[in-house]
Amino acid sequence: GGTTALLLLAVFSVVNIAVLVLRKDKKEHKHFVAPTVIPIIGAVCCAFLVGPWTGRNPVQYSIAGVLIAVGIVSVFKATKVVNFAHGYIIMFGAYFYFTFSVIVPGAAWAPDWLQSWEPAWMVAMKADLPMFSPMGAVLDWLSNLPRIILGLAGAVICNALLGLLIERTLMRPLIGQSTFAMIMITVGLISVLSGTKGLIWTADAEFVPHIAPNTPIRLNLFDTPIFLFGADLVNVAVALLLFGAIVAMVRYTKSGVAIRATAEDQSTAYSMGISVPRVFSRAWVLAATTTGRSSIRADRRANSPLS
Repeated sequence: GGTTALLLLAVFSVVNIAVLVLRKDKKEHKHFVAPTVIPIIGAVCCAFLVGPWTGRNPVQYSIAGVLIAVGIVSVFKATKVVNFAHGYIIMFGAYFYFTFSVIVPGAAWAPDWLQSWEPAWMVAMKADLPMFSPMGAVLDWLSNLPRIILGLAGAVICNALLGLLIERTLMRPLIGQSTFAMIMITVGLISVLSGTKGLIWTADAEFVPHIAPNTPIRLNLFDTPIFLFGADLVNVAVALLLFGAIVAMVRYTKSGVAIRATAEDQSTAYSMGISVPRVFSRAWVLAATTTGRSSIRADRRANSPLS
């Protein structure tokens, strides 16, 4: 909630400044004009509330920075549009993972092994292990592996479809319009996604499974104990692999070359036979897909998809 408020205040600051800038464009027809003092007061107040002097938790700035960096670059480079609703797309990815890893396996029609896979050899191994054994954490993770795989696949696929839906229904009809109009669509999308989330999912907190064994690893650095968890290390490794895969795709594939060409100059890309709308779709799907994977990380750190 705090990070969302921080991002919205930053958006409102930019919007009020944009109102002041656009006032310089003279229009021949009559239209409503707000007093100049109103956007000035709005920009100053919102900018003041964004600052650290308000006592805001510094962690919120870190989270906001991550949300802006993950996926926004993909959309901005291809479409020149800053997607302010990106944080809510991350939220939907977390809920999709929760749905496919908790709700679906717990349904009456789902097979028992999907909820907890415990063959006889695993039960025998658990019986002989001491309490808090690292091997026990590995076996617990293996028992949850079917629903983890289902949750990962469901989150990535559904978030990709969500990104495609947003691009086709909201962004593609605005191709050729001002960039400011497209940015404001993403601001309005925040309210749409927030309301849709409340209609689909309840406010009951649930725990979701780790995507990797979460056994703690203790290290000593300058006589200071440091604990690293297995799930965190796996998340770092997966993030690096995703980064490398995206770099390779953009650099060596035809789709990547089309994205780079569109990012440089859309008119020239059109003249070279590149379908710019298709590039926009790929950029949105790519951003939403990587967001779906990133949201699982945030979901598990908070132990709930509702955090």
